[in-house]
Amino acid sequence: MTQKPKDSKAKAYRDQTQAYLDTQSELKDGEVQKAVTTVTTGTKVTNDAKSLNTKLSNLKEKLVVGNSLNNNIQM
Repeated sequence: MTQKPKDSKAKAYRDQTQAYLDTQSELKDGEVQKAVTTVTTGTKVTNDAKSLNTKLSNLKEKLVVGNSLNNNIQM
């Protein structure tokens, strides 16, 4: 990134990777709703890496389903 600061593909990869890492950290800290928001943002990155998008999408699906089940149990 420092050699090509306008490299949109590199920025997209970095943003996706950061979203994945942040989501994992938020889950570890018990911040499920924040993790859902972060992973959703990560899936909306353009010029993305397909493999990272797949990982983020799979993680998002698990979070949304898990969060939905948790909300139903608390009712």
